[in-house]
Amino acid sequence: MNQTRENEALGLSRRLPAAGAVFPLPLAEDEALGLCNTLLSFNAWQRRLLLRKHSVPARVQAVRTLISLCPPMLRQEPSRAAGALELAVSIAMEIRLGRGSSRKLRKALADVRADALSHLANCHRVLGDLVLAEETCALAEQFAQRGTSDPWVLAGLLRRKGTLLRDLRRLDEAGGALRAAAELHGRLGESADAAKARLALARTSWGRGAVDDALIEAAACLPLVDRQVDPYLALATTHSLTGYLADLGYSAEGLAVLRSADWLYREIAPPLILLRGTWLRGRLHSALRQWAEASAHLERARQGFLERALPLDAALVSIDLALTYAARHMPLAQQRLAEEMYPVFTAQGIPREAAASFLLFVDAARQRKADIALVEELAAKLALYRPDGIGSPHKDS
Repeated sequence: MNQTRENEALGLSRRLPAAGAVFPLPLAEDEALGLCNTLLSFNAWQRRLLLRKHSVPARVQAVRTLISLCPPMLRQEPSRAAGALELAVSIAMEIRLGRGSSRKLRKALADVRADALSHLANCHRVLGDLVLAEETCALAEQFAQRGTSDPWVLAGLLRRKGTLLRDLRRLDEAGGALRAAAELHGRLGESADAAKARLALARTSWGRGAVDDALIEAAACLPLVDRQVDPYLALATTHSLTGYLADLGYSAEGLAVLRSADWLYREIAPPLILLRGTWLRGRLHSALRQWAEASAHLERARQGFLERALPLDAALVSIDLALTYAARHMPLAQQRLAEEMYPVFTAQGIPREAAASFLLFVDAARQRKADIALVEELAAKLALYRPDGIGSPHKDS
């Protein structure tokens, strides 16, 4: 067995020990990838005909290979990831074992199905279909209960369930699931997955208003993440940690952390996250009373959000920008900003309560009465609409 295939076999047996012991890997890595690419290009009946030619272990290997292809898709093209994961679930669910199959074999197959379903549930969450995500996650739990109690399966399921519960705003339940996942991943030596769980727990704490706890959890992620091995997770951790530092007033420390990750933003950040990093940098400069630098970053972010038709982000960053104008006694600049943003402040998709605050700024700016105290008060009211860490680049996988 060549080194690549040995690594793949080790990955399956380590991530799903029971399944790896029961279902050997009959295909070389390039064969498995070729099979999966062909299956993705086929329609349903063509897939059935092709899969009939392959053994049960080969089908299980196809399921695991499809899952392994999805993390980069989930970041960039989540709809493609959904297609691959739906195929993985379909293959897993259509596997039929003979009547004489052992209990061990059936339990191992239940592990494979639970793992595929939990990944698909997470993909539905990323795509915003929380109802379908919850239904799929419940089905994954049913298969996990029939499985081998494989800790790798259970840890991944807990982590994905926790992030779903967080998005459903069931924050206490989310916290319990994510703490359990982080502990289990830690015991298994899975430092990157433990970091993902703790980062999701940090965001859950932030959602409850416990920013101190969020900061502690995010800071604990840093030593668990290898920037060279998983730069996207490193970017997510740095981004959220900097946001919490900003929220708690540790602006100089936040700016230092952000600067340490400059190369991550330059090299791998998607355009939207790059914009949100620019917004965050502007907020930090503003808190340090470095008004010119703050204005430059915030204006770039505002223009970028407007170009991408993101009215709430554009409106929120405009209030941050207005504060820099108020600090430098630039009422005409505030007035121009208010007039330009008025259509955005009243656009569809702006929450009613937020729109009321935006319009208070417009009225004050028109009368040249939008002083620092007023703008700071409005910014505080609008803080709850600001994304966690001003938006996270990582799709909790």
